[in-house]
Amino acid sequence: MTETGDNELFPLRGELDHFIQDIPHFELEDILDLERVRELNEAFAHTNGIASTVIDVRGEPLIPPANHSRVCRAIRNTPQGLANCQRSGRLLGEKARKLQRPVHSPCYSLGFVDAAAPIMIQGRHVATWLVGQADLSDVDEDRIVQYAREIGADEQEMLQGVREMRTMSPTDFQLRVDFLWRASQHISDLAYTNLKYSRAISRLQTYQRELNQYKLYLESMIQDRTRDLRYALHQVDKLSKTDALTGCFNRQHLNENLVLELQQSVSAACALSIILCDLDRFKEVNDSRGHQCGDYVLQEVTKRFRSCIRNQADWLARFGGEEFLFVLPETDMRVASSVAERLRRALEEHPITYREESFSITATFGVATYDPNISSPYTTTEGLIRIADQNLYRAKQQGRNRVFCSDPPECSKDIFARRR
Repeated sequence: MTETGDNELFPLRGELDHFIQDIPHFELEDILDLERVRELNEAFAHTNGIASTVIDVRGEPLIPPANHSRVCRAIRNTPQGLANCQRSGRLLGEKARKLQRPVHSPCYSLGFVDAAAPIMIQGRHVATWLVGQADLSDVDEDRIVQYAREIGADEQEMLQGVREMRTMSPTDFQLRVDFLWRASQHISDLAYTNLKYSRAISRLQTYQRELNQYKLYLESMIQDRTRDLRYALHQVDKLSKTDALTGCFNRQHLNENLVLELQQSVSAACALSIILCDLDRFKEVNDSRGHQCGDYVLQEVTKRFRSCIRNQADWLARFGGEEFLFVLPETDMRVASSVAERLRRALEEHPITYREESFSITATFGVATYDPNISSPYTTTEGLIRIADQNLYRAKQQGRNRVFCSDPPECSKDIFARRR
């Protein structure tokens, strides 16, 4: 205890300001672990179907570009094309810095629409998050050929690459850019604050014993900032494994976790079933009622499906488009077929109402099961999904709106045949 009493060891927040100083010189890699940034960038790019990278203020990449299309890879494989891309990123970053918000513009290379989100810390532009390849703008095949000749790239490679590119509506693209900007700013600000408090603690550790309370006070604030940072990273990670429209798991989560479910079933010698579902004639819903109605149908179908499976054990993933895949641990084929029938009836017996108009939607189901009594211990998730897909196809051949499952011996033979 000091002569002035214990209360002197618990200063007001403002009285700590002389310990905590802004950092005059820093780069993005001083604030954030670039390896973590790379992981988040790749998850974001692949989940949302767009190209994404982070560059410094000079246009140089800080992490490897993620999900770049075949045409952009062909451009960047030439010295002139790479220089043009880096110049475009630098100019877009400067424009975003001046406005201090995301900007859209045809790139200064080929002309696809790109977006640049500035990463600003304490009013300083430290990096730019670039996303694109979702809007071809006015680029046509004549422009592709012309540009390929300008930079010395393979014309056919670039033409084939642009034909394979996926496009995205301006609204969807803007939503992704806005999320990326806000998330990157929040994470960077928290990381910068965390770094400042960490440096302050290292200074406080040199003071006398009675100043240790200052250190404890600062550590509590660091824990708060670290918790906020971890929560932000958790939210980004959750987004990368969740389907944005339906809220169920996406294909990435399915690929990672179905393998684990099968390994656990093999080790524990218990059954595992999957159900592959395809909504019948869903394209007609989009064509006749519009894509907004189609999105609503997918959301409504997901709600009904979730109400038909076990909350804690079973899980649902969007397999692609109007296809869903159910994973049912510790479930044999008989029970899985019953669950599939319950899912089918949940759609057939209850029409969907959209804008005061009701209409019916049905689905077809294919079931596949790993049975430890008869299935090969070398069963793979690919083989299991392939059997479910074959059964789904057979159900469609029989008229849709039905469930089809092979007898377990057939599943076993099918998998053994594939192994041989």
